[in-house]
Amino acid sequence: MTYHYHSDSLSRTEKLARHLALLAPPGTVIALNGTLGAGKTAFSRAFAEALGVDENAVSSPTYSLIQHYLGDQMIHHLDLYRIESPEELYELGIEELLEGKAISLVEWSNKYPEVLPQDYLEINIESLGDSERRILLQPTGKRSCDLLERLSQDLPDDLIPENKYT
Repeated sequence: MTYHYHSDSLSRTEKLARHLALLAPPGTVIALNGTLGAGKTAFSRAFAEALGVDENAVSSPTYSLIQHYLGDQMIHHLDLYRIESPEELYELGIEELLEGKAISLVEWSNKYPEVLPQDYLEINIESLGDSERRILLQPTGKRSCDLLERLSQDLPDDLIPENKYT
């Protein structure tokens, strides 16, 4: 099952992120992909804010590589953009981070998909203009499929996906 959402504003994209955050169980891994400026960090910020993290505490971990936030749940926020090899990620302890009970948000995960667990929710954000986005959500296993199914059943009318593929 794959869902396509159309967002015509930053606030609508943030609303989707917040809604997803409230449904994500501990241990969820979310792989965020898109070009520079597509909105991966904005999505992460809204996601973390929904779980009680101060929005000002959330920034792109491009240079720090990994940031940790504690709200209602522990969140690991990773950015693989500047990582040069999978070995570098293993040295940082990515396996322990992604297999733990915290929620992990992994920006630029498409650079090294081999380090992701078997089951994660992939979110691709495509910029269609200044604030307009196409957001593709695709699960890779049972846990992420269940999360996406709960999300689709619990969305407000303005966040209904434009297409659902199974």
